[in-house]
Amino acid sequence: MNTTPLLKDLLMKTTLYEIAAFYESFPELAGQIEVAGRHGYKEIQAAGVTARMSPSFVFTTASGNTIRTSPDHRLLSGGEWEYCRNLKIGDTLHLSGGGTDVIASIAEYPVLEDLYDLQVADVHEFYANGIVSHNSVFYEALHIGLFGVPIRKLPKKGMAVSDKNNKG
Repeated sequence: MNTTPLLKDLLMKTTLYEIAAFYESFPELAGQIEVAGRHGYKEIQAAGVTARMSPSFVFTTASGNTIRTSPDHRLLSGGEWEYCRNLKIGDTLHLSGGGTDVIASIAEYPVLEDLYDLQVADVHEFYANGIVSHNSVFYEALHIGLFGVPIRKLPKKGMAVSDKNNKG
């Protein structure tokens, strides 16, 4: 797929919520939008709510990159996918461009809200505000489909995890 430079620029300013709303309105366009990641641009196969009325945390790096995510979401830290609930100040996060940065602060977001995530083709990761973020939509849905329960302990209506209104 070859996303135009204008669309790529637009995606850099688009929230996960907006992508999910777009796919809900135009399901026939699923797979026709791409998102940047460590392996170039990859198709967004799905986008949607992955946790209902969930707590979330804001991670800020020393250089000012931020991401709001659930404790059960995974970020690339020290070369490994780490659950955010296990990250602490001073841990490193992998960034776009191949660098890393240390977590300077972690704050609990004061409002419970629905959280959104993407399902990205092939590599199952993407850049969210310049931070390497794992996706979870398809994996979570598959687990529910196969076993009838989410893979993680989640609120009744929910499914899984990620940042909501941070650009990604």
